[in-house]
Order: sequence, then C-alpha cells, then structure tokens
Amino acid sequence: MIERFVKLARLAKDWGVYNITFEVVAALNSKAVARLVNTWYKVPSKVKQELAALNDIVSPDRNSYHYRAALKSSQSTVPYLGTLMKDVESGFERTAILGRSQ
Repeated sequence: MIERFVKLARLAKDWGVYNITFEVVAALNSKAVARLVNTWYKVPSKVKQELAALNDIVSPDRNSYHYRAALKSSQSTVPYLGTLMKDVESGFERTAILGRSQ
C-alpha cells in the first residue's frame, strides 16, 4: 500500500501537481504511518529511495529550494498552497514596509 502512495506522489510531481505531492508525502511521514514497522520493512529499498527524493522536494530547507527549482522546470503546475500563501503574505508585507518608508 505504501508503494502505491509513493507512486501517486511521484506521478503527481511528474504531472506538476505539487499540492498532492506535498500532502501524500506528509501523510507518509506522519507518526501513524511511521509506526507501521512491519509494513515499512516490506517496502523495497528502491521505493524508500524514491520517497527520500520526494522528501527532498517537499523539504522547507533553504526556503523550499528544491521545490522552487522543480516548479520552475515544470511546464504547467498546480503549486503547493502552503508555499504559495507564504509567498503572497511576504509580498504584502514587503509592499506595506516599502509603502511606509516613502
């Protein structure tokens, strides 16, 4: 079952639907799923490596560097709403700060 969710996250990433990618990877990294030790034991190492690559994309490190790079290289995308809202909010804050300084 975990293999199917990893495949879903990879396909969503390939199609540029990053919102689904983020949500599926977050669910796979949840504590409830992490406790399924016997299930994770049966997951092939190739699938675990694929999940690790997806974790790199959804990682917030360096201001979501890997996600932003993947987003730029995609033709059409459905962006991750969390990052999009953060960018919009910071844009409003910058505008407000610049507006006050004039």
